Amino acid sequence: MKLPRWVRPTIDVLLTIDFIVAALSGIALYFAPSGRIAEVTGWTFLGISRALWDALHIYFGIAMVPLVGIHIVVNLAPLVNQVKAMIRDRKTKSINVKATLGLILVVMVLIGGAVAYTWNSIEGEEDTSEITYEDTNTTVSYDNTTIEITGSMLKSYTLEQIAQLYDVPVDELIRVLNEDYGIEAQADELLESIEIKNELDREVFKDMLAEAIIKVKEGG
Repeated sequence: MKLPRWVRPTIDVLLTIDFIVAALSGIALYFAPSGRIAEVTGWTFLGISRALWDALHIYFGIAMVPLVGIHIVVNLAPLVNQVKAMIRDRKTKSINVKATLGLILVVMVLIGGAVAYTWNSIEGEEDTSEITYEDTNTTVSYDNTTIEITGSMLKSYTLEQIAQLYDVPVDELIRVLNEDYGIEAQADELLESIEIKNELDREVFKDMLAEAIIKVKEGG
């Protein structure tokens, strides 16, 4: 059956667009932090969030399946001829062993790379799943005032809100955190975001934050 002239170029254009989006989303997701960290830190790539990149990657990945299928069917005869020409010696008409082995090797490397990457990803997820946070409280007393930092506070309070809660100037708290503990922070940042951005252990960060509040109360 003779196909209309517009079919092949249309499939090629759609596949090209699909490939570009799938490739970009794949790169973005490869370098993106985990879902929780990406959400807390507001991570983006090219102005697009991890959640949207994830959705784009799934959609265009699925869309590529029928497009590739149609492309193969439409170009099956030329593809078969090209493979035959590659693995068959033109002069002797016999199998070109080197070319055949080369083709098999390329396919094996592709499959082996996929298996290795998948296995490594599964192991990484297993290691991550073993990390849990206990919602323990850090409590310090100062001048009849109890400074208590909990895990739930880290998830819901900004630095400015915790400063207001314990009646300390947020600018001074930022200064003490930076100068005494090397912690970079902004007033409107979520405490959990500060913890993650500075790569701190949760319990250590709670202790540091409580101590910093006391230092500000003491005048610095």
